[in-house]
Amino acid sequence: MNTWAIATSDAQKPSASDFWSGLGGAVGAIGEPDFGSQVLGCLNQVLPVDFWSVYQVGSDLPPKMYVSASLSTRDVSADCFQRYRQGLYKTDQTFASARAYADAGSLAMTLRRISLLDV
Repeated sequence: MNTWAIATSDAQKPSASDFWSGLGGAVGAIGEPDFGSQVLGCLNQVLPVDFWSVYQVGSDLPPKMYVSASLSTRDVSADCFQRYRQGLYKTDQTFASARAYADAGSLAMTLRRISLLDV
């Protein structure tokens, strides 16, 4: 997992009104099929992200994926996650730190930067 600072020029900084407007649209999309895309669009006003997903992890149960979306390509998360849930998660350490927090009853956020060099 990586954590990094996101440098932006003044020209790239989002306006607060654009962000709050986008967030209002995301809240309005709760329960709708495009909820993931709405939230991703809002996040993209502040962070240059192209993909996001929300998982629930813990040591005693298979992980669950609640939502995912991609801006520039077809979102294949559901297909990949189905295979992941079939057993790969048992040996994968990607979410180990998040599982430790979940097992202790806490919430956690994991941020992973993926580049073409990682693929």
